[in-house]
Amino acid sequence: MLTRTLRSLARDGLIPRTVTPTVPVTVPHGLIDLGRRAAYDGASAWTERGSPAPRGR
Repeated sequence: MLTRTLRSLARDGLIPRTVTPTVPVTVPHGLIDLGRRAAYDGASAWTERGSPAPRGR
């Protein structure tokens, strides 16, 4: 599920995804400026709503 989500985010241009042909395969991920802004805006909106802190599972 994580791989599918990361591939989707990369396809949408929110994170870079580079596959390195090693054994095992290495695929580093990160945030581009657009992804950082989206994460920041989402966190800002979440705190402005006064939402409770997220709970662990």
